[in-house]
Amino acid sequence: MMAFILLLLTIFIMFDQPTYYFPELLKYNPLRNVAFLTLIVFFISGRNNTIKFLQFKENKYFLGFAIFQIISAALVWLQLSLDMATTWLRTGIIFFLITKLANNFKKIEWIFISIIIGIVFLSKYSIINYFQLKTIDPNFEQEHALVSFRATGFGWYEGSNDLAMILVATIPFLFYFFEAKKNYLIKFISIAVVVLFSYNLMITGSRGGILGFLTIVILTVFSAKKINKPLKIAFLSVAIVGAIPIGLKIVQQRSDVVDGSYTQDASAQDRITQWKAGIKMLILNPLTGVGPEQFPEVAGDYGGIRGLQPHNTIIQVFAETGFIGGIFFILMNVYAFKDIRFFLKVPNISQNALNDLLIYKYLSYTFIGFWVCALFSNRNQAYILFVVIAMMVAVKSTLMGQLPENIDEES
Repeated sequence: MMAFILLLLTIFIMFDQPTYYFPELLKYNPLRNVAFLTLIVFFISGRNNTIKFLQFKENKYFLGFAIFQIISAALVWLQLSLDMATTWLRTGIIFFLITKLANNFKKIEWIFISIIIGIVFLSKYSIINYFQLKTIDPNFEQEHALVSFRATGFGWYEGSNDLAMILVATIPFLFYFFEAKKNYLIKFISIAVVVLFSYNLMITGSRGGILGFLTIVILTVFSAKKINKPLKIAFLSVAIVGAIPIGLKIVQQRSDVVDGSYTQDASAQDRITQWKAGIKMLILNPLTGVGPEQFPEVAGDYGGIRGLQPHNTIIQVFAETGFIGGIFFILMNVYAFKDIRFFLKVPNISQNALNDLLIYKYLSYTFIGFWVCALFSNRNQAYILFVVIAMMVAVKSTLMGQLPENIDEES
């Protein structure tokens, strides 16, 4: 139990980023140290489930991708390799612990709550900061053409697109609580936070974020069995009405789309240029790529624009990690998602398994929402992706133990 409580604390730190509020904590590296402490407590407790970590292919491909990131970094310079080793060791510990400790739907719910609370603080900061800027300088929009007048976050989510991605990824957790819980207070709080996150997302002006938001809302509305038809229509109507007048207004006022002129790094022309450069990087460096986080540094050498990201996670992964690392990354994602249809079709499933299945369904919505955003951004090291995949593995391992005897687990 203590190991799981520490895991919740680790995940909360991961998404809340307390070092932003308390910079004096930076020297203690709380995320790394609490993650190591959790791992130590886990092994000391001696409590382990019977599912082997490498039993799941997505876990193997996760390790393969992490190893190739480190190898690729080592070919650039030693310090980058050490940094990548530290990053992936930390992420790997959390990934491993989720797969081993989150062995029932109640524990997954607590992980949801830990993430939601962290993102609530982030969203509160973002909205307050947005309106403070508007209050300080009412003419900011006209004078600066909204160059920076988009909602932003802090830390890992400082950019508007980064903020939009984490909001899109977190909203399905709230829809889960609305559908799964009978308590009306929980339902009210869930919808209230959805409204908060949705508004915050709209004022980011992120096109990919708005598309991801509409995707997860549509998925939720058409698949929810415990939400009646009037509520489904209301959810969908509010989402569309909110996306068009608020979200698209911010998008249209961005400096890179004013009067149809695409001149900044979000422009269509620049993205295509960067994608071509990324393909060239892969062709000329097929085994290990140009190195993690090196794309913007070397883009100019491959016909791209120096300093700009590719704005496509798949191209980024293959360009920076090579064919093998890129294939590991793709397969990790494919195997994490591919079994959802199988489990949804299992007949005569128990009530406990139904609870786990509902969790799995909403995790898959987060996964889809993430990828809608990631296809037009750079998210190969986003914590939420690996946390979600680890939770999907944990739920899958639980579901496998609850299948009727006549069902083939390997189907």
